[in-house]
Amino acid sequence: MIRSKTKLRVYTVVDVWRGIAVGATNFRRLRNAQKHLQRLRRHRNMMEDDVKLFETTIYASSPRLRTARTGM
Repeated sequence: MIRSKTKLRVYTVVDVWRGIAVGATNFRRLRNAQKHLQRLRRHRNMMEDDVKLFETTIYASSPRLRTARTGM
């Protein structure tokens, strides 16, 4: 079995309300994460609350299926 590595970029928006993390949402597309971030910021008092965007890369290995060979 041959394993191939998949590189997956993930964007996470973390919502902090008065010092307590109240939510974290993951996105595959930066544009969607930025829209969500702006939506959350509109409804927050940024003097007391915080909303942050984080980016990370996940390397996942997945098995590549191959057909079995028989020697008969």
